[in-house]
Amino acid sequence: MPRNKRVLLFDPYLRTLGGGEKYMYALAGLLAHRGHEVTVAAPDPPSAKALRRMGYDSSIARARMSLLGFTRASSAWDMVICLTNTIPPVSLCPRSFLVVQFPFVRLSGLAPRRRLQERALRDYACITYSEFVRVHLLQRWGLDSSVVNPPVEAGYYDANVKQRSILAVGRFFTGGHNKRQDALIEAFKALAPDLRDGWRLTLMGGTADDDAARSAVEALSRRSVGYNIELRVNVTAEALSRAYAEASLFWHATGYQRPAANPERAEHFGISTVEAMSYGCVPLAFDDGGQREIVTSSAGVLWKDVRELVAATEDLMRDSLALRRLAASAQAQSKAFSVQEFERRASRALEL
Repeated sequence: MPRNKRVLLFDPYLRTLGGGEKYMYALAGLLAHRGHEVTVAAPDPPSAKALRRMGYDSSIARARMSLLGFTRASSAWDMVICLTNTIPPVSLCPRSFLVVQFPFVRLSGLAPRRRLQERALRDYACITYSEFVRVHLLQRWGLDSSVVNPPVEAGYYDANVKQRSILAVGRFFTGGHNKRQDALIEAFKALAPDLRDGWRLTLMGGTADDDAARSAVEALSRRSVGYNIELRVNVTAEALSRAYAEASLFWHATGYQRPAANPERAEHFGISTVEAMSYGCVPLAFDDGGQREIVTSSAGVLWKDVRELVAATEDLMRDSLALRRLAASAQAQSKAFSVQEFERRASRALEL
């Protein structure tokens, strides 16, 4: 791609500042570094202050744009990149890329509607986070994709600052693809009291400013009463980094108890798991989705039910040597998802 082109990145979910937004801003940063004029657009873009608080580059241009507005504007750009979970808006740009977090909807069985969906998809080249998503994109939309794993900024591992701390990171919300913090709270409560009382569980994550999100956090808080469990909402990037550095174990439960027919409820990749590993946190993740591409037996634990999570956690709490060995291996394996590897794969997929 020639230098100094105008590139539009459209993210209809930008307000959430979740994993997809980290991914889009990583693409935006790569393109800006290559000399292109980059704009990130959304129906309801966050403020520069909100971006900075969460560790995003607020210097990248932002624009307010609706779904219909994206289609109308797309022909004026040299390249567009759209993030989606559903059938995207039509792009009129000759170089259009679709970052599919997961194909949450299936193509319609009604011929007229299906033709409209296929028209919306036909001009995009697709990018997915993981082999897990690539397989389901093929099954649901009949489209192949380039797998470009999300980038993870390398953390640091210092065994001397580690504490008896378990960390879980994920947005607080209910329904669908939620992070199952409720299951993690119950797992902590089920730990042997002689071990549990010397440890703490910290649940960190962003949340929307609405009644449903507040109710979700309040419900989790009620479950935690009487135990060494802390919920920390909308923390800064610096606070998250400190929590990773201090935590010895990392718990992740997205997809737990999901129906087999609903793969969209699994973790599509697992950015927070890799982030934790880069800080030497030993991951114990539910055995599903993209986590299987991240967590190996030499660097962590994949569990299938809460009893397995509890037992594996207790074993590591009792065996400091095994904990340190897995921590060092987890940090080493996290390097497979480095920023440099992301940029290499993304450059190839976008033909930069």
